[in-house]
This record gives sequence, structure tokens and C-alpha cells, in this order.
Amino acid sequence: MVLDETHQVVAETFRQVLYLSAHCRLGLTATLVREDGKERELVEMIGPKLYEANWMDLTKGGFLANVQVTEVWCPMAPAFLRAYLDADNKDQRSALAVMNPIKAWAVSMLLERHKARADDKIIVFSDSRFALERYATALGELMIHGDTTMKEREVILAAFREDPSVKVLFLSKVGDVALDVPDANVIIQISSHYGSRMQEAQRMGRILRKKKSSKLASGNHAFFYTLLSTDTEEVAWSLRRRRYLVDQGYAYTVLTAFPGLGSKAALQASAKFLQSEAEQRSTLVEVLSSRLATIEGKEAKEAARLSGSTQRQAELEGPHQEWTPNASAKVRASMSELSGGSGLRYIEYGSDYARAAAQWHHQSLAAVSSQPSPKLRPA
Repeated sequence: MVLDETHQVVAETFRQVLYLSAHCRLGLTATLVREDGKERELVEMIGPKLYEANWMDLTKGGFLANVQVTEVWCPMAPAFLRAYLDADNKDQRSALAVMNPIKAWAVSMLLERHKARADDKIIVFSDSRFALERYATALGELMIHGDTTMKEREVILAAFREDPSVKVLFLSKVGDVALDVPDANVIIQISSHYGSRMQEAQRMGRILRKKKSSKLASGNHAFFYTLLSTDTEEVAWSLRRRRYLVDQGYAYTVLTAFPGLGSKAALQASAKFLQSEAEQRSTLVEVLSSRLATIEGKEAKEAARLSGSTQRQAELEGPHQEWTPNASAKVRASMSELSGGSGLRYIEYGSDYARAAAQWHHQSLAAVSSQPSPKLRPA
């Protein structure tokens, strides 16, 4: 039995295949990492890890594309930052961070730069369905999300692969698995799933295949961009997400100052949406409406279905504690309870104090035993 993407076998949906009779089980995966720590269960289910190839060694050997990894830090627009700090829930905060007008400008500029290169094919990932629809519609690009039918997906993917004029495809989290886009060599990530290292590695894998074009045969011929809104939780989650790729040998280039980033003239000249005050106000109203939770909930269910989980990727990703600035709690307890040592006792051996205590203990027992036992009087 050969199990591809074996890190998903521990999910209840896929675990059933292990009941099939097999003389030998072989598991294959490019990302042996999970946020819930259940990858350790694979040793009991399949067997121990036999071999692991380092990604950078495969790149040097010419088997994988050479990827340039870049983080672009985008300052939050003042109105969006105020709304972010006052937002009621994580879906609103996530949407406000990804709809940051300065991030929208950076996306527009990166798309223009890579669309000008003849052989580039670009995927823009957004976990926020709300932002995905706004970006793709405003920029006039194709998109695939949870409500896209299988027939529509096939048509869109065929156009992206075969039509030279179709250079950009917007994908929601449903694009993390079950989609084959071998010709893509640029990824722009504008929204992601918290601190998931597995998702970061899976998305990187979309552009790791060695390219056929002779123009992309040398140098950095694949590009992975992550756009972060500063002063938001996106920065904190990114530090966790990048761990797996850093362990594989990749170096992140962090751009805190992009040429023209945030200047009013550049915004008005390059960005195609979210630059007028009226458009920003209407976007803020829509983000803060109750409809947002419905949109994101539908997208999460579809992504969970494709990944084999029945609970919003709970089994694949594990529980994620929501990050809240300045959160604290007061607990009243003894030090032994807080340290987990309640009920434990320590015994000291080999010290002068221990020997003196033992000698005193034996002398006390001897003194008690030397005393005559009391006589019993008849009743």
C-alpha cells in the first residue's frame, strides 16, 4: 500500500484505509509536519521514517526550482488600522489586514512586474474569501474558490496552463490541495491560515517543479512573496509559518521599505482599487457587517472537505489559539500546583544533613525500644 500525502493519514477520514490488508505500507510526503503534533502517530500506523531529502540539496542537484522567498511589510492605512484595533472578531481583523489599501497597491505592482515577464505564471493565494473576490474582480483576473464548480475549475485551470494571455490566477485555501498547476512560478500570498507551517510549505510546493522554459533555466526563476500588514497579527503568525522552510535551508528576504510603498502619488498611479476615500469607507462597512462570517464559514467548510477533514481542518491543523494583544489572566495557586509538583516529596541522599537526620532518627527509635513496656492491670 502506497500512501501519498501521508501526513494526512492521521485524520479520521483517511485513517480508515489502514484497515485494508497489506503486506507493506509506504508513506510519501513533502511536508512531514502538522500543527497538532500527530505526525508522531505515523510511526505506529505506517512505520518509522526511512529517508528524508533536504529541499535545498534537491535544488542544488537541479531537481527543484530555485526560489527567491520575500516578505513585504505593508504599513496599515490609518482608517483600516483604527477599525482593526476596534474589530470584534478574528474574521473581521483578518479581512481588514488583507484589504489594507497599501497591501492592495503592493499586489498591483507585483502583478504588473511579473506580467511583463513573458514566461511568468502567477498564483495569488488568499484564505479570506471576501478579499479574494474583491481583488480578483477589481483586477480583472480569474479566480477559484469553494463555490466554483468542478467543470468551471477545469476550464479555468486549462486556460491558465495553456493560454499565454492568462497569466494570473487567484486561489482561496481550496487551492492548497487537489489542484495541479505545474507551470506556475510566482506566488503572491496575501492571506494565510494563522501559523500553519504545512500550508506555507504546500504553497511553496506549487512553484518548486523545475521549469521547462529555457529562459527560466538559471538563476532565481521562481518567486514566493508573502505580503504582511504591519501592526497586525499577520506578522506574529508569519514568524511561526516560516519555521519549516527555514529548517529546509531557505532564507527569507524581508522588505520593510518597498520603492514608493505608501506614497500618495504611487498609490494613485499604480493601484486599481481601494484608493478613493469613498471606496475605502464602503469596504470598511462591508467588512464589519455580519455577512462576512457567512462567507468565510462556507469557504472553510469546502477547504476542509477537500483536505479530508470534517471540522474546518481541525484534524489537519490542530487547534489554533487566537492571538490577542495584551491578554492576561490572574490565577491564585501554590507554587507546587503551578509547577505540577503538587503531592511530590524530595529525599536527599549523601549529604551531611541527611546523615545527621538519619542518625537522629535511629537514635530516637533505639531510645523508644529500650524503655520497658507498661504493665497491664487486670480489669
